[in-house]
Amino acid sequence: TTELVRPERTITMTTRPAILYGRVSTDDQASNGHGLDAQRLKLEAYCIAMGLQPTLWLEDAGVSGSVHPDDRPAMSQALEMLAQGEASSLLVTSLTRLGRRRNDVLDIADRADRDGWRLVVLDLSLDTETPFGKFTLGVMAAFSELERDLAIERTREALAAAKQKGKRLGRPASDETRAAGRRVRELRAAGEKWDDVCSTLEAEGFATATGRRNWTHIQARRALRTVELDEESEQLAAAPQQRV
Repeated sequence: TTELVRPERTITMTTRPAILYGRVSTDDQASNGHGLDAQRLKLEAYCIAMGLQPTLWLEDAGVSGSVHPDDRPAMSQALEMLAQGEASSLLVTSLTRLGRRRNDVLDIADRADRDGWRLVVLDLSLDTETPFGKFTLGVMAAFSELERDLAIERTREALAAAKQKGKRLGRPASDETRAAGRRVRELRAAGEKWDDVCSTLEAEGFATATGRRNWTHIQARRALRTVELDEESEQLAAAPQQRV
């Protein structure tokens, strides 16, 4: 039998679990659950086929892949368990779920090699227990980072062109999101830390862009950015247009 009690860390087991890790970066994916559900089903099916039991599912919802692994709640928990020998392997559906930065991906692979656990990436049929798997991971991590950097560059160019035309950047925002953004600015101007800002928004009944009442640092920053984008658009609209 296997018993896991987290986060108190009272763990007794006869077989170390394989950790199944899922991540989605956007609020929409995090709220509708489809992205995480799809990842979990693929990983569980693989484990059944390979006879990997028991398993433990950990997820980071609404967390960007560019965030360092140690700064993601679920990933940091997974890496801690693996380092302490409480789990045998880490499985992800794709390299991008692991991370968007080459150095972060390679760091995770180095930890697997150093601490003696197994890293499996399903869409690449990649297993770091083999020398070829380690080599392939490095190459694909570099390509993944290149793809990310090119996408960022294209996005910046498109946003710059839209901004020059006086268009408001960012997703459409509700009046409540704007009100929350103004409140965030007030709290930050008063020297409040982000944790305290989130607690205040929850206590005062503000809803996030997805309708939730629990706030994260990312959502609070986005609400503040909404107000800033509105002001930028108003300034551009009021300014005389330059003739080319």
